[in-house]
Amino acid sequence: MNATSLNLPLNKNLGYAYVIPYKGVPSFQIGYKGLIQLAIRTGQYRFINATEIREGEISRNKVTGEIKVIADNPKGSIIGYMAYLELISGFTASFYMTNEDLEEHAMRFSKMYQNDKRYGSASSKWSDPDARPAMCKKTV
Repeated sequence: MNATSLNLPLNKNLGYAYVIPYKGVPSFQIGYKGLIQLAIRTGQYRFINATEIREGEISRNKVTGEIKVIADNPKGSIIGYMAYLELISGFTASFYMTNEDLEEHAMRFSKMYQNDKRYGSASSKWSDPDARPAMCKKTV
């Protein structure tokens, strides 16, 4: 019902929404792409994006929190992920999480990932190297 009321199809290929079992109870979970869809539908956004940040690409002012892009470094290793939004009104915001921050988040909020770490399995999307970037983008 939640997926229908939000007009977010429960199709894994689209990545808008999922039904995930928590302790045997099916629970509605909005995917990364679903969050973007909902934001875009408001008509209030000029830009909304989440991306990986590689070594040497950004600098951050600790006092103001301002993050500046220095240069694109496609060959650098990924050090974190950043989300950015700009509203039509001119308001802007950005949020950056390091790989360590994202690992802490995954361990805290994903029971399946905790089990993967405990038993050496790879059942969680956090454990899948192909799916992890999308999980990181959704988190920021």
